[in-house]
Amino acid sequence: RYKMKKLAVLFLSAVILLNGASCTGGDTTTAPESAEETAADTVKETDFVTEEETEADTNAVTDEVTDAETEAVTDAETEAEEEKELSLGNVNGNTYKNDFIGIGCTLDDGWVFYDQEQIAQINGITQSYLDEDYLEQMKNATVFYDMYASSESSSTINISLEKGTKLAVLLTDIDKVLTNSVGSIESSFVNMGGTNFKYELRDVEIDGETFKGMDIYVEINGVPVYETMFCIKANEYLVYACVCTYIENTTDDILGTFFIVE
Repeated sequence: RYKMKKLAVLFLSAVILLNGASCTGGDTTTAPESAEETAADTVKETDFVTEEETEADTNAVTDEVTDAETEAVTDAETEAEEEKELSLGNVNGNTYKNDFIGIGCTLDDGWVFYDQEQIAQINGITQSYLDEDYLEQMKNATVFYDMYASSESSSTINISLEKGTKLAVLLTDIDKVLTNSVGSIESSFVNMGGTNFKYELRDVEIDGETFKGMDIYVEINGVPVYETMFCIKANEYLVYACVCTYIENTTDDILGTFFIVE
């Protein structure tokens, strides 16, 4: 079981790599240590749209699309402007729900959700700062975790958010972000003794809706590890939901516990 918990830390590293592969840069409140911190140092150049790229892409869109398509883009931007401000998820019994992200999950009694203090520790927030306005601290963070849960079999679920700008998120190519993160993630696992690394982009269906996602497989110290992640665009945030299992691939079963928040 200790080995499984150690492997869970390594997969948190993979999530941080994925976040970093699309970040806009700047300081972040998230400051995990050890494996996570080492992995973060290997992050590649940003794939999130920069302000300069946003301006260039907007000009290109204006030049190339028809009036109807331009109106559609404008409507999407307006809709993003009208979306709610960031709010954190909450856990009620066996159910996690985040109205801002628009998803939740209901787990059985074999799972345990981390409480706010434990999530804060993952986010690098010490006890002395935990008493301050936690939501405001997360609003100022570039990347932070909103939920983490673990099961009796050491399977894990985590949800993290990465802050950008509304238009940048709107224009971000999720498949490109996922693909460009692969090299750094694989290198990180190889450095930690991982072998037989494989990945595949795929659509992930959650409660009848489809999201861009990716499957990852790697063997660490002879233990097969499976992870499925999918990405959601939520206003100025890219949201990464990741499910990780060991020995047996039950990621789809766990994804079946997710639901869309109306």
